[in-house]
Amino acid sequence: MLIAQISDTHITIPGGPDKNSELKLSALDKCIDSINLLDPMPDAVIHTGDLSHNGTLDELKLVKDYMDRLNTLYFVTPGNRDCSSTMLDVFAERIGDRELSTNIIYEAKNFPAKLVSFDTTSPEDNLGVITFDKIASLDSILCKNQEAPTIIFSHHPPFFLPDTFTPNIEYRSKNSIKLFNEIIDRHPQIVALFCGHSHKSLRQDLGMFDASVAPPLCGLLNNGDDGDKQSLLGSYQLHKFNDKHIFTTEEKVLEN
Repeated sequence: MLIAQISDTHITIPGGPDKNSELKLSALDKCIDSINLLDPMPDAVIHTGDLSHNGTLDELKLVKDYMDRLNTLYFVTPGNRDCSSTMLDVFAERIGDRELSTNIIYEAKNFPAKLVSFDTTSPEDNLGVITFDKIASLDSILCKNQEAPTIIFSHHPPFFLPDTFTPNIEYRSKNSIKLFNEIIDRHPQIVALFCGHSHKSLRQDLGMFDASVAPPLCGLLNNGDDGDKQSLLGSYQLHKFNDKHIFTTEEKVLEN
């Protein structure tokens, strides 16, 4: 299975106060073109949140206009900058059946591995929140066809990040990490976790499987050690799974 991952596009409407609107749109435009030229074509493209910067209807519609140009199926999960209710309206055909009306937790079916969006956002702040209701919804999805390998994609990485001054800085409470660890212990069919939010590339061993954090699509937003960010359009990630459901990741740098 081949998965392309885009993250943290932070799209704003050109002509507004964000002076980087055009650069971020250019990165998304070139990313779509790059993916469409891949051979083989990815089985699916996932966007791991912060599609928009302000969560407005116009911003999310603009992202959709670009992503609809993809020559393969794509799926989205919300970031802390996105408005979940607006995303549900704009991307309705990309979001499957949900058990929680206010959270975007769903399964994308008919792939070599199950793709599951796990909403880690909160309407109150930018930190991640995993509640009992969210875990119950995720558990319900994972309990169906437990023999099928499963890929989870979310925005906030649900583990302790290196190189941060505050442990667990991405979540409001350590209990969120505890709840997520408990569910992955119950479901050994999980083979990968793909996240965003941290604005830099990172791979983390979670025991039975690895997690991969994608950088922001626009290099200007990258918090990693990538040299002159002003000259970078940025990158997306390409995850290739072998027959044992172990994945390798290729960083696809966008060309000017």
